[in-house]
Amino acid sequence: MEYNTYKTCIYTIVLIGIMSTLYGSDVSINQEKKHGSYALFKQIQTIRKIIAPKVAEESTERGHISWVESGEKGWPDTNPCYHQTKEGMYLTIGSYPNHIGTPWGEVMLYGSGSSNSSGFKPFTLHFMKNFTLAFIKNKCQNFDNLPFGVYESDKKNIKFYKVDAQNNETEIPRESLKDYEGKDTLIQSNLCGCNSLYEILAVQGQPVPKLEQFKYYKEFRSYEDVKSDWQKKQEQYDAEQSVESAKL
Repeated sequence: MEYNTYKTCIYTIVLIGIMSTLYGSDVSINQEKKHGSYALFKQIQTIRKIIAPKVAEESTERGHISWVESGEKGWPDTNPCYHQTKEGMYLTIGSYPNHIGTPWGEVMLYGSGSSNSSGFKPFTLHFMKNFTLAFIKNKCQNFDNLPFGVYESDKKNIKFYKVDAQNNETEIPRESLKDYEGKDTLIQSNLCGCNSLYEILAVQGQPVPKLEQFKYYKEFRSYEDVKSDWQKKQEQYDAEQSVESAKL
């Protein structure tokens, strides 16, 4: 898994190298950015090790989903090549929660899954209750900057929906998505790849540092630097958990 994760970064690194050659050294990866705090790292562990599996288990028991792949087990490491933040975290929701963007890059929450006839909406809403969230945008609301895998020919077929607490969805026009910025409304689309992004303001009532995002890939911290920092914090976290377990 570590090898595959590293391999996916090669394309990003090569692209940055090409841009550096074309536009000068200013597009090199900035390695001087400060990493996220250990307190934030621990919140990520709370999300992955406690909230995500608990929501999956309860949603299965309630019949909302048949199964869903654990992000922690399937992707135990972070991926620094994607979704790095300067500070804070954001949540990405497609059909259901997928990953979070963090100062250490992409952290997977869930992989593949299967739902019942009501879809993943009850599961997603149950997950969202553990957070204070603020809608940022849907990746497909700007037709001039569609995400990878969504094409010009798809524009006429893209639909957006808001989902209420009773799992009812209402179609809303693309132009109205800005009205939901800063709100915790579940916004979804009928098209794969049209994910919604939410700033995570708090995890189970505990505040999260304000989200700050990089504008360009060139600003990302290096793969090696991020992985090293993540590993150090993981070792510290594991040591603390061992001490706590010994007290029981």
